[in-house]
Amino acid sequence: MLADAYTGVINTLLLKLSKLLEDHEYTKIKGAVRNQVTFLRDELSSMKPVLEMLADVEELDPLKKEWRDNVRELACDIEDYTDSFMVNVNHDHDKLPMGFKGFFHR
Repeated sequence: MLADAYTGVINTLLLKLSKLLEDHEYTKIKGAVRNQVTFLRDELSSMKPVLEMLADVEELDPLKKEWRDNVRELACDIEDYTDSFMVNVNHDHDKLPMGFKGFFHR
């Protein structure tokens, strides 16, 4: 059950990031933004198995617990930006919204 709480956010986000890279609606995403989306997807994909492993451990040391919680919080933040970005792209097909550009400049 705890694994779902931590990997569920990652799974949903990975699907959204893949959609940004593969769906025809988002073909205007190019260059640095596309590279950053790819980077995020790849990094989160590599973190997912570790989160699954940590979810099965009954008692984590404080450092691992903090890392796990930080990854989940980061994934939630990225998902919020991704949702906003996808909505903006769907409402304005003439220009690339600042959602991801703003996120990467943080």
